[in-house]
Amino acid sequence: MIILIKTIAIWLIIYSVLILFKPDFLSLMKSIYSKSSLFHTGIVYLFFSIFLLLTNYETPTDYSLIITIISISGIIKSCVIIIFPAYVIRRIDKMTLLVLRIRALIGFSLGVLLLYSIY
Repeated sequence: MIILIKTIAIWLIIYSVLILFKPDFLSLMKSIYSKSSLFHTGIVYLFFSIFLLLTNYETPTDYSLIITIISISGIIKSCVIIIFPAYVIRRIDKMTLLVLRIRALIGFSLGVLLLYSIY
């Protein structure tokens, strides 16, 4: 479980750095997403979140509350992506670069927190 969480933390850090230092990432993201790609993304995200929730309950530790919150929010997000793809596409189209970079900073902070707090 610790290896999985450290992998998630490293992925969050790399993804956040990519968003922060690649200026055309927002236009790339807007051009990639369609209803069918969002459905596939939502399904994969749902399975990953359920897997994370189930493995978290198998090994109770001090950080299990953080992982439970992350996995439940992932399940909710993936259900919204699957059920309301038009809404998600509208939200992506309205997103500005500042909002995307603020989200990247939050993801970077969460990744660093997970990476260094879990041993």
